[in-house]
Amino acid sequence: MAALFRFFRQFSYWHWLVLVLALVALDYLVLDASRVVDQRAGDLLLRQHAAGRPVSDTVTVIDVDQRSLEEMAAVAGSWPWPRSVHGELVAHLARQKPRAIVFDIMFNEPDVYRPEHDALFADTVAAYPNVYQPLLLSGQGGGAAGAMPPALGFTPLPGASPAARLPVLLPLVLIRHPEAMRGGLINFVEDSDRVGRHYYLYRDHANWRLPALPAGWRATSAGRSRPPTASCSTGAAAGGTSPMPISTPTPSASIRCGRPTSSATASW
Repeated sequence: MAALFRFFRQFSYWHWLVLVLALVALDYLVLDASRVVDQRAGDLLLRQHAAGRPVSDTVTVIDVDQRSLEEMAAVAGSWPWPRSVHGELVAHLARQKPRAIVFDIMFNEPDVYRPEHDALFADTVAAYPNVYQPLLLSGQGGGAAGAMPPALGFTPLPGASPAARLPVLLPLVLIRHPEAMRGGLINFVEDSDRVGRHYYLYRDHANWRLPALPAGWRATSAGRSRPPTASCSTGAAAGGTSPMPISTPTPSASIRCGRPTSSATASW
């Protein structure tokens, strides 16, 4: 032990400083070990923090699960369901006077075989100014030409062109009611280990600022009256769900979609 101590004492402070800097540079450029440690430690702390928090009585998840698909098969057919089913859900939730109803199911492709169901959904959504839709910023394609509906909440930055092409998947089912195209981006942000730990409030593209879904809801709902509500989200999209408030607090972690009834079926 004494020999080992003498060996280390022969190096000066500057030697150790250079060694530490070299190890930091090696980790930053090659090993990336500190990032893994940070991610795992953050996951552990988050699990411990979440375990000590009570279950929220203001958040309810409306989830389209396998049981929902089976129970709805007789009345709605196979998935994807006709958009009129989602319209009926909106109307049912709206009667509870929610703060907001936010989907995380994409409605970007019109149903060419059942246009009347799309029309019912669009008309229902347009009737309630607190319904929000998910958007997706695509990494492919050049984007459609033409001005974007103001309801999307896209903000021009210095140098923005009104004719810019933005590769965004829009809720085109609502094209007959562009004022109802409220919402925001739901792009999944993954870390180096393909786990999502962050959420951008907005994305900048072609000198335009595109809000994320929570930021879009917050911006467009500012100034409206806000009764105490419970929030929930509908659909099961990759990367998680998005908040969709309803007014009746419930201790359930989720609400299944089932046969149309006077009340939803809660499942723990």
